[in-house]
Amino acid sequence: MQISAPSLSESQMEFFRPRPVIRAEQARRRRWLRELQQARLQQHISVVFRPRFSLHNGEILGAEARLRWAPRRQQQMHSNALYALAEQAGEAACLGGWSLLAACRAAASWPHGAMLVSVRVPRALQYHSLLHLYLTEALDVSGLSPDRLELRFAEPDLADLGADELLCLCAIRDLGVSIAMEHFGTGATSLAALRRLPLSTLTLSNTLFSHVPQDREDTAILRAIIAAARALALQVVADGVQSARQSQALQASGCDAAQGHWFAPDSATMPGPDRDGDWPTKA
Repeated sequence: MQISAPSLSESQMEFFRPRPVIRAEQARRRRWLRELQQARLQQHISVVFRPRFSLHNGEILGAEARLRWAPRRQQQMHSNALYALAEQAGEAACLGGWSLLAACRAAASWPHGAMLVSVRVPRALQYHSLLHLYLTEALDVSGLSPDRLELRFAEPDLADLGADELLCLCAIRDLGVSIAMEHFGTGATSLAALRRLPLSTLTLSNTLFSHVPQDREDTAILRAIIAAARALALQVVADGVQSARQSQALQASGCDAAQGHWFAPDSATMPGPDRDGDWPTKA
């Protein structure tokens, strides 16, 4: 008779990890937290930009700002991991304010003066009094026009907002700054719920178009979402486009703009309107 070994949950397996391994991981995490605090103060964290292209004429509309940081002897950290670590260090709000100022300063120097810059708002800074202070300071110091700035909020963070949170978003909109819901399709937000939010842009998760155009049902759903968003006067942006077929399907479905490595990789600089920069494009 064969006896199968009992399955263990991840938390149970933690007890079977060698103590030296656990201590080493804890020490590494503490070192990263210290280095993160020093990196922010010494401006060793960098901002790169993911260009956004019009699907109507291929024009560069702007770019999404993303953070990068490489701890000593470690692989480079991207925005999600960096903000997760910053939350543990109690630095997420300060990091969000710093990234907002850095992105605005960079955008103000771009050769094409009409291009928009999109900046993520970390959860620790959302609906906080500091957000308005950081925002107005970034605009004042950089000289960037408010209509060239877009603030991105993750879909789950815009769900079931109360009156105070809605007032905070409306105050941002009243400054002339655009508000975007990013990664739509990863949560449970309905299209009807978008009506009560002061949004200007809906950024689609690539899970919504990863199987288009070959999957007819996914293509039909994508077209319905884009049509509903445009009926609400929202600009629709597809993030994470990976192929020409996806780009063509999005364009045929009425999507306004797209970004992703198929168009152009992330870059520390932005080109002028003639696209002379340090990366090629496929738009």
